[in-house]
Amino acid sequence: MNTLGHGVTPKMRPIPARRSVMVAALDVGSSKVVCLIGRLRPRGPQQVLTRRSHSVEVIGFGHTLAHGTKAGTVVNLVQAEDAIRRAVDAAERMASVEIESVVLSISSGRPTSELFAAEIELVGSAVSENNIARVLAIRVECSAAGSGSTCMWRPPISPPPAI
Repeated sequence: MNTLGHGVTPKMRPIPARRSVMVAALDVGSSKVVCLIGRLRPRGPQQVLTRRSHSVEVIGFGHTLAHGTKAGTVVNLVQAEDAIRRAVDAAERMASVEIESVVLSISSGRPTSELFAAEIELVGSAVSENNIARVLAIRVECSAAGSGSTCMWRPPISPPPAI
């Protein structure tokens, strides 16, 4: 399992199963900045939501118009910082707490998609997993060559239906 499994981020400590914990989330967008402060309260095990050991009580929130960001990119650091500070300050005042850390959500630019075509020689008439891997490798090589971008996800490829 990777480090993001079961809702634990790489630098976040696991949540104690029997203790209340304070958590803050910050969403920095191009139109608004939102900060939520919540208290995670332990609850008994249940079958409906497995691995959910706590309920969330929102105790503070703040929001403001975003300034200094455009399409998920910070274009003016001073304005972006001011908008973030305003949203966090409003949430802290409502919750009567001072937060020390946040879980951050930011889009980080403009994701794009590409369509591509690739051909390989087949031996025989059946398409194998190896053939599919070879086609995808051709595309990854082409995309990575000088573009400065990274392939984040690609849909699974299924063989064409039999006729």
